[in-house]
Amino acid sequence: METKERTLEQFFKVKRGRKVVNVVISNAFKDENGNPIPWKLRALDIDQIQRVAKDSMVNGELDGQKNQAGLMVASVVSPNLNNADLQDYYGVKTPGALLKAMLLPVEYAKLFDEITKINEFKTDAELVTEVKNG
Repeated sequence: METKERTLEQFFKVKRGRKVVNVVISNAFKDENGNPIPWKLRALDIDQIQRVAKDSMVNGELDGQKNQAGLMVASVVSPNLNNADLQDYYGVKTPGALLKAMLLPVEYAKLFDEITKINEFKTDAELVTEVKNG
């Protein structure tokens, strides 16, 4: 009985906050001193990931590009991709379109790579390697 209680107590002790990181995604955005401005990214919880996946379904199948874009939008805290002034400046109307307008393709890929890291997602290649070594 004591072992079960101790184990249960250990589960109560774990408090997981959402991980937040600041990462320079592009050198194009600079502060008043000429330093690159980092973007604030957050890890997503299960409900957010599932909501993005649900919103990314097309004809009953997951649209990978739509899912990727949704995960990116949901993970970016700053800059605020929902800001109407920022969207107007870039001539777009959605957060996903804003990301594409703000970033070069290599920066867009870097953003997704950073979001993959913060959420601890694994690439297909990593999963294959784990299975082979397994």
